[in-house]
Amino acid sequence: MTSKDWKPLIQLLRDASLELQPGLSDAEVVRIETRFNFRFPPDLRSFLQTNVPFWNSPRWHTATDEEMQKWLEWPVEEVLIDVEHNQFWLPEWGERPEELPEALQVASTKIQQAPKLIPILGNRYMPSLPNEAGNPVFSIHQTDIIYYGYDLEDYLRHEFNLPRSKWPVKVKQIEFWVVAQFGFSGDGGHRRYSPATCIGCDMKTVSVVPDPDHVSTSYVERQNLTMRMSMRRFTQLTNAFSRKLENHEHMLAIYFLYYNFCRANQTLRVTPAMEAGIATHVWKIEEMVKLLDCRSILNGLTRTA
Repeated sequence: MTSKDWKPLIQLLRDASLELQPGLSDAEVVRIETRFNFRFPPDLRSFLQTNVPFWNSPRWHTATDEEMQKWLEWPVEEVLIDVEHNQFWLPEWGERPEELPEALQVASTKIQQAPKLIPILGNRYMPSLPNEAGNPVFSIHQTDIIYYGYDLEDYLRHEFNLPRSKWPVKVKQIEFWVVAQFGFSGDGGHRRYSPATCIGCDMKTVSVVPDPDHVSTSYVERQNLTMRMSMRRFTQLTNAFSRKLENHEHMLAIYFLYYNFCRANQTLRVTPAMEAGIATHVWKIEEMVKLLDCRSILNGLTRTA
């Protein structure tokens, strides 16, 4: 796609409330590619030179080297979580070292030999190689890696619930990331924790009368992602889960109170509570704490003691 070709889609993205900034200049592209040792695939480069997403994405114009490095290292760190806590290990890496620090070092070295992933929005990343148009976009959470678009345009349409073309029979395979994603070995055998194969989906009405044009998983997936990224106990396949349902319910209550009253939404520029007209300002943590029943807390501490 040329930069001119992106304009109709970008207008649809604006209509879908994606906040955009002016695109990157040639000098900015060269600086980023040189500093961080990768090249933008042609379609991603032309998109970013037309407009740059501002919502939950790298600040390509103004980010410090440290901030950009965190975005680029995040997929590697996500895989290393499963190496450390869930015994994730590929046979191609050789025998797993017995000592965890050594295992993490070996895994980190192997992962960094794979095509570098370029952040787009949130946990959606595009591989830098092959350096050609049409690379897929992955959604990454530890080794829970899925295709979220067979190319950049399909991803953007998927993310913002826009009409999409039919998924191709064959999508581009990316070194390492496809292996980590599906848990397949070279001989076709499955590895532990590999997700089940999706053989189809069936849309059924559960309640009320939904509008088929507005039926989409994008909203609930975005909500699930926000929760998983905000609360450690929602991280998959780790020992950080809630041991008691009561504690889990308490954590959810704290999270939703904070999310709706204390955290300004990047798109709204205010909290959801302010947008709904039930709050007049961004709450501080101290205001959350004041809602607690001190007597109940003291009674609980007394029983615990």
